[in-house]
Amino acid sequence: MMSQPGNVCTVTEVAPTPIPGYTWGTITCTPVSVTIDTKGGTFEITVENSITRDLGNLKIIKSFDPLTSGFTGTFAIHYDCVTGLRTMEQSTWQREGTRRSALFRPGRAAR
Repeated sequence: MMSQPGNVCTVTEVAPTPIPGYTWGTITCTPVSVTIDTKGGTFEITVENSITRDLGNLKIIKSFDPLTSGFTGTFAIHYDCVTGLRTMEQSTWQREGTRRSALFRPGRAAR
């Protein structure tokens, strides 16, 4: 874009359209403005923004008292993490008959 020496130029960006499951970061312009101070010179402003996937955590807690039941087997707990029609993760978690167990799966896609 052509501009005359002495002009001060600033740039703004309209916030991008939201995308389900993602969050846009703050738009930054570096530098905020430039002054066109020489004929034929090129002066740059960099416009940046980021996007991150919205993630949550899945924690499964199996609570059981083996002392009062007499059970000594294994529990199989199956879980599916689905978004829309797409399975993001699935697994079977097997635990011996203990008092309390937890499975923590960080960074699962939030819905």
